[in-house]
Amino acid sequence: GAAVGGDDGDFTFNGEVAGYVQRPPGIAHLRKVFALHVLSDSMVPRYEPGEMLYCGGRDAVPGDHVVIEMFPEEHERNGKAFIKKLVKRTAAELVVEQYNPPKTLTFNRYAIKHVWRVIPLKELLGY
Repeated sequence: GAAVGGDDGDFTFNGEVAGYVQRPPGIAHLRKVFALHVLSDSMVPRYEPGEMLYCGGRDAVPGDHVVIEMFPEEHERNGKAFIKKLVKRTAAELVVEQYNPPKTLTFNRYAIKHVWRVIPLKELLGY
């Protein structure tokens, strides 16, 4: 899908398909997988602006990189989304970190619409 840039390293999903890409061999069998392009530099040096990420597969666990989509705020059509590294989950919150600048962020679990795991390169290639 398409992503639209925002503040603080966030972006929004606009609900439209921007195009299609071939899945790498390691995830050719998976369903409910999507790709997006990194827009901000909040995860440099791990993910550079313009880099394509594949998301989906199994549920994310601490240590995984994730895409977090928030529910829209009042009077907004789309919720903000973020690419971060998952530190921990509790019943009430999701704790993540970003690399640039180094920062820990905490999200209210009830404000989160979706959390998708960023599929690492070794899995994309089938290792």
